[in-house]
Order: sequence, then structure tokens, then C-alpha cells
Amino acid sequence: MGKLIKVLTETKGSNHGGKCLIESNTQNKCGEYYLKHCSSSRIKKDQSNFVYQHQPVYEAVTCEMARILGLETANFYILLNLDKKLLFISEGGQKVDIKPYQPYYFASEILIHSNNEDLARAEKIIEDEKFYLDLLSVSDVIGKKHNYIYDSFSDQVIYLDLGCNFVDAHENYISLKSHHRNPLNKKERKKALNKFEKYKIITKRGNGHSLGLVEFLESPKDMRILTMNPNRNIRLNDLISQAEINEITERLIVRLYYRNQLKKNGECLYLRKIE
Repeated sequence: MGKLIKVLTETKGSNHGGKCLIESNTQNKCGEYYLKHCSSSRIKKDQSNFVYQHQPVYEAVTCEMARILGLETANFYILLNLDKKLLFISEGGQKVDIKPYQPYYFASEILIHSNNEDLARAEKIIEDEKFYLDLLSVSDVIGKKHNYIYDSFSDQVIYLDLGCNFVDAHENYISLKSHHRNPLNKKERKKALNKFEKYKIITKRGNGHSLGLVEFLESPKDMRILTMNPNRNIRLNDLISQAEINEITERLIVRLYYRNQLKKNGECLYLRKIE
């Protein structure tokens, strides 16, 4: 018999998902999580290496990159189903919109909004962190209160849903939109990296912590993602192909290259030219 996942709600977003209760025998990760995934693709095979079955991993990459910048997110994991033994059952009779037999599911820990949440303070923090959100190409947060909460104890915003910053995932599909340019050719890429190597990012980790802009853009190449079953950090290239990882990096590079985000030294608090 496979492992039972109790589904507590119908989907609440634009992709397959639901609030789920995951029992304690999943490596001590008992609790309520929102699981989601995609079930199809509008991307042609000759356009990209991305596949819809790996969308949960792509979303985890975005969250991990946010954490590299020092942003706070809800705890997230990849729920593995490579042996196809996860069983999703409705707890309460509602429709189950989570498709079985997917290799991966994105699991985000459920956090509850407080009744006296300081929304004005949250908006101020998000405005301050807009540079990082723009750097990630995350646009589905500002003005959407259900995608973040304010923690008064740490005086931080915790992002609940960042989506994916290099492929679109809506209405159960992954797709490349018109603003997703193709990776740069060899000459343009060299020009872009020469430009990016002059900059470093001052992260939100505090104490003046910084990292090179190129180091950040290429972070997926050495990334590890936390899985739930078993509970361990797994190298990204053990979850998806090296071709996908390379494409993630190249699409991050091309998007920044064509955007007017690199400002002169002194104009942005969190972006500095390397002296």
C-alpha cells in the first residue's frame, strides 16, 4: 500500500493543488502543507528543455534563489513520487485536484495570517525588497496579500508564493511568454557577463553580506533542494537534467541583460559596483 496524503481543500490557485495533511512517518514532517504541480506544457520541444513534470522543482529553485538573497519564505520541500506510491484521498468529500503519479510535488508549509497583522508595515518592507523581487523577476507578490504574511516578532515579510521566475506556470500549463527571450549567442553572452562581473549584490542577510551578481545568476548550477521523503538536501542535477539547469541560468542572464535594472553605483542600496 502506498503512502496516504489527506487532501483537505480544493485547489486555491491557478494550478493543480490543495491543502494537505502529511502524516508523521514522512521523516518527521507531519503537518499541513499546500501541494501543487502542473499537468501539461505549451512549450514546443525545440523551444526549451523545460518539462511540466519538473515544474515543482523549478518553483523550488525560485524559492531557494530568494533565500540566497536573504528573503524569507515559508518552509518548502519537494515531495518525491518517483515510485508512484503516493495516494491522495479526500478528507471531507471535496474534489481532489492533485493529479496522481507525478514525479514531484511542490510542498509549502501552511502559515496562518494573524488577525492584527500590520499590513502597512508589510507593504513598506515589500517596497524595500522590491529590488530583490525584480532581480528574481517575481511579479505576483505586490498588492496580493494572500501571497505573503508579516511576522511581527522578526519584523520580516514571509513570502508564501513566489511562483517561478524563469518559466510561466498558470492554468495547469507551463509556457514561455513573448517576454521570454531566447538565450544569448556566444558574443552577447560574453558581453553580458563582462558587464555583470562588475557588480555585487548586498543581500538581506545582514552584516554587509554580499555576493557577485554572476555568482547569483549561476547559483542553480551548485544548488541543493530540500526533499521531504527522505528529508535531505539533494543536488539539483539529481532532480532535473543538466540541460534544464543550464537553461535556467541562461534565461536568467538574458532577462537581466535586456532589462534596465543595473544602475550606476550609488543609485541602488543593494547593488554596488565592485571596486
